[in-house]
Amino acid sequence: KDYYGDILGLSGFTLVPVLNRPLSRGTLTLASPNPYDHPLINLNFLHHPDDVTTLVRGIKLALQVGEAPAFTDDLSAKFHDKVLSGCQHEKAYTDAYWACYTRYMATTAYHACGTCKMG
Repeated sequence: KDYYGDILGLSGFTLVPVLNRPLSRGTLTLASPNPYDHPLINLNFLHHPDDVTTLVRGIKLALQVGEAPAFTDDLSAKFHDKVLSGCQHEKAYTDAYWACYTRYMATTAYHACGTCKMG
C-alpha cells in the first residue's frame, strides 16, 4: 500500500519482466524421518547474481517500451516514478536502484516445486 497506494483504483497497465530460466537453484529437504512432517523448502530466489542483472535489463527494456508514443501520446501513459522506500539509499533509477527494487518486489506466479510436464 505504501508504494502503490496513491494509484490504486486508477486505470493503467503493467509491463512485467519475467525470468524464465533462472540460474538460482533452491533446495527441498526432509525436516525429519516422519513422512507427515512438512519438508523444508528453500526457494533461493535471486541467489545467483545473473538473475538480478537479467531482471534489471528487463526493467530497463520495459521502461523503454513504456516510453513509446503509442503509450505516452495515445494513452497518456506515465511511469509510476515513486521511489521504493526500501531502496532510497540508492540513486533513483540506476542499475543499483533497480537491483534493490528487484530484490524487494520480485515474486513468482509458478509452482515452487512438485511440477511436472503436462500433456
